[in-house]
Amino acid sequence: NLSRMGCKYMKRYILLSVLPILITLSPSLFAQSAERAAYAEAAAEKALIYRGRLAPEYNFRCNGHCYVESKEFKRGSVMYNGRLYEDVLLNIDACSNLLLVKQVMSSATVRDYVDYAVIDGRRYVNLNYQGRCENAPEGFLEEICKGGGLGFYSKVTKRISSDDGYHNGEDIGYYDPDYLEYVTTPAGDMKVQRYFQYFKKYYVVKDGNAYMVRNRRAFLKLFDRHTASRLRHYANERDLYGQYSTLEDYVKALLSYIEEEKL
Repeated sequence: NLSRMGCKYMKRYILLSVLPILITLSPSLFAQSAERAAYAEAAAEKALIYRGRLAPEYNFRCNGHCYVESKEFKRGSVMYNGRLYEDVLLNIDACSNLLLVKQVMSSATVRDYVDYAVIDGRRYVNLNYQGRCENAPEGFLEEICKGGGLGFYSKVTKRISSDDGYHNGEDIGYYDPDYLEYVTTPAGDMKVQRYFQYFKKYYVVKDGNAYMVRNRRAFLKLFDRHTASRLRHYANERDLYGQYSTLEDYVKALLSYIEEEKL
């Protein structure tokens, strides 16, 4: 009986000795556990953006490239499925109209989940996101500027074309430093005929509708006669019809004027 009582008191002594230590350590243990849980949750959330299918591959000899600007993936942010992901490597496939993300490999995001993306400081918008814009083209449009309740966007599209011509620089719409006119094969030199052809269109979003704007006249048709007359007069004063003034310069200047004058 004495030995049993000794064991009982010894257990109580050990418990009373260890309990203060556990109480002291518990806040840091809980904090570490919370940090690990938060990290795991953030990692799982971030993984969502990489769960799309692999990016399209074009496994044939072809001049040019499929991307909107360059082959290089650049850091940016993307609003995806209602969550902002930052410091992500991004690019846009203008042939497939897909926003691509890169970790170890490149994968394509689900277009319907993408609100917008900012790549190297340039903002690209999915105007079809949650049906916010009627008649919008599929894919991602660069937001050039806004003013007077209107938005001005450009859309780069690429298409695989084939012919015997030389297509680089202005002719292809962009310069490809890796352009090859001929490739050497066991059968001899062969001309590279396929290339990614470049197209660029402009759109103005007004009252929830997207309108393609091919020229200055098409832009002015979006307004009533009185407003269009004032805009035309302003454009003449600023020499926005000069040979060095582009459609982009023209629309940007007039949207700024509309904003300032509250037209």
